[in-house]
Amino acid sequence: MADGAEKKLPAFSAPVSIQLRYNASSDDEKLLGIYWYNEGEQKWEYVGGKIDKAAKQIITSVDHFSKYAVLSYHAAFSDVPSSHWAYDAVRTLTAKHVVFGLPGERFAPQKTTTRAEFTAMLVRALKLDVRAAGEAVAEQSFEDVSPDDWFYDEVGAAAVAGLIQGVDSKTFAPNDALSREQMAVIIAKAWTMMSDSIRPVSQTAPDYADADSISQWAKQAVVKLTDLGIMNGKSHNRFDPAATATRAESAQVINIFLQKLE
Repeated sequence: MADGAEKKLPAFSAPVSIQLRYNASSDDEKLLGIYWYNEGEQKWEYVGGKIDKAAKQIITSVDHFSKYAVLSYHAAFSDVPSSHWAYDAVRTLTAKHVVFGLPGERFAPQKTTTRAEFTAMLVRALKLDVRAAGEAVAEQSFEDVSPDDWFYDEVGAAAVAGLIQGVDSKTFAPNDALSREQMAVIIAKAWTMMSDSIRPVSQTAPDYADADSISQWAKQAVVKLTDLGIMNGKSHNRFDPAATATRAESAQVINIFLQKLE
């Protein structure tokens, strides 16, 4: 200031881009992220960032002064060993703070994913702004989503983005199990929102042995995600649309989705 006194700004008037270099192997890069040090709580908090592998640096935008650093986050779960088919997806999304473990160092890969849980995972993965959540939920008038629910902000953010709908005009059914075809529809909407690609879909109908079992409202989403390689069928060329999505499957689909966006 003019009188020589220092004035600490609590926040920037506009986000500022920062670039931090790192030194890590290509296999460990997916576990890296930019963190800021919360002085009040004395802990590092995840910011995120986009990795530039060629330049060996991570780039992100921040809106306040703080200490920033590149850190690696590797959570080990007793029920997801390195031999597990979803190991890479689980450890990658855990490092991105998209998915979290359960007590006892477990991930519970076979546990059913609820509609609220998947919505929260996707909102974190896309880094959607949750500040307008209250207004959004009010507009949607979901009678089974209240401000006291842990998923309130995430459901609001997803509603604002047009990624989710209720099972009817008044009901979101947050604790209902997420089906594979529901997951396909949500991810297909996210792809349309995030990708500039106008890559045409190669088919007009799902090419699965159980295609007739796929709901009409989900067929084009299933076609799109199959064509993009984001979701695949199960054994005997079945999509199994009504089957519930597990935590491992949800992590795998979101991880592949994010990879396709890179």
